[in-house]
Amino acid sequence: MNAVTLLNELHFRNIALQVIGADRLRFEARKGFLTEDLISYLREHKPAIIAILGADRSLANLLGSRCPILSSGRHED
Repeated sequence: MNAVTLLNELHFRNIALQVIGADRLRFEARKGFLTEDLISYLREHKPAIIAILGADRSLANLLGSRCPILSSGRHED
């Protein structure tokens, strides 16, 4: 899975993703939506994801309001 495919998968699962500072990602997901495999892919592709999100700083901003921020399960990496 590459970074773009991963972002599409996160969007499909309604997992919110945001860049914090220069090198941190914050994500929010309902319990069970973010699997260990997806977390592993996030770690693997973290620099590329930060570069893709760039100035938009979040998946919601990149894709529009179709990517809601969820209220439970906030994590940072």
